[in-house]
Amino acid sequence: MATVVCKLFHIVQPDLAVRLPPSAPTRSHPPQVFGRKDYQQFQLLCRMVRDLDLDVQMVGAPLLRDPDGLALSSRNVRLAPAARAAALAISAALREAGESYRAGQRDGSALGAAVRGRIEAAGGEVDYVAVVAQESLQPLAQLTAPAVVAVAARFGGVRLLDNVEIE
Repeated sequence: MATVVCKLFHIVQPDLAVRLPPSAPTRSHPPQVFGRKDYQQFQLLCRMVRDLDLDVQMVGAPLLRDPDGLALSSRNVRLAPAARAAALAISAALREAGESYRAGQRDGSALGAAVRGRIEAAGGEVDYVAVVAQESLQPLAQLTAPAVVAVAARFGGVRLLDNVEIE
């Protein structure tokens, strides 16, 4: 993925990296910056731009959620109603991780285990729960720097991504 984006940047030579809607940008469909739902992918692209000294400004948009809390994704339409309801455990677990951090929890393993447990208790199949430094994506045993808790889990056979940034 990084190689493809790098080649695209070299061909197009943009000043700002945004994702355009399927049709030409309009007021109702303006250009969109990169989303941070797949946090690792966004950070990888930022690192690539920095390491290769590309003259591109990367802009990441906050993760968007449906009113019920589920991270917005085109995959959400593939969720059966029961799986969608169960999948809300992902955002609930991440919200609880943030609350635990604000209450003083700094153990990355404990935060990750709590998130995993909440998702599995709801019937989710966890691909990963990662508690990592925001910029380097290095695992954090203790949260001493800005962190992100990133999740990939399956509900009803649909793989969902979500995360929460912890400052």
